[in-house]
Amino acid sequence: MQLIFDFFPFLNGLLHNGEYLSILLLVLFTILINSKKIVSFVRDVKKHRLTNINLALSDERLPTNMKSQLTSELSIEYFSLIHGVRLSIPMFNAIHVLNDRVKQSVAFRHFIIMSKLHPSLKGVEIDSYRIRLTILDYFTIGYNALLGILILSFGASLLISLLVGMFQSDHISFLLLSIFLILLGGLLLREARPFLSVHFINDALDENQKTNK
Repeated sequence: MQLIFDFFPFLNGLLHNGEYLSILLLVLFTILINSKKIVSFVRDVKKHRLTNINLALSDERLPTNMKSQLTSELSIEYFSLIHGVRLSIPMFNAIHVLNDRVKQSVAFRHFIIMSKLHPSLKGVEIDSYRIRLTILDYFTIGYNALLGILILSFGASLLISLLVGMFQSDHISFLLLSIFLILLGGLLLREARPFLSVHFINDALDENQKTNK
């Protein structure tokens, strides 16, 4: 461990000055800016799984029932690789049924966002079906939205104070903290998007039902 700090004099200085918060925030910030590489690694793992499934399906000795199961899993894996979301088979079927019903009047990304929730899929095959969120979904969305606004506001206020010199400090930890809070607040607000997506989809379903009357 000491070799790492000796190799990076900046980190070594933070360590000797007791700036443990700065080191932690720097590590978290590094993970955030390298998130694409992490996602790329996950995608490589998924591609390896796809290769294995395709190899299994090409085996003529594979039983029919197992081939049917692997075909469904293959569709799920391709969907996950393309859209970055892994769905259950019922949700996978439901979003395609709903997307076909609204005749592409809603961007498909709203179905992807909605699929992260846990709505009841009972009756999805009938025209009167509407997406109904659970109490847990409402709580999660509300919690993320409120906490995201608070954290983002605090981080932005801290950053502005540092930039205009109102906050007198020679520690870099407060600057890193403000940037980290802004990023974290933005990510939490992003997780509240399903509420809008459900609204758009249900509006499109209403219009589709009126048109088909």
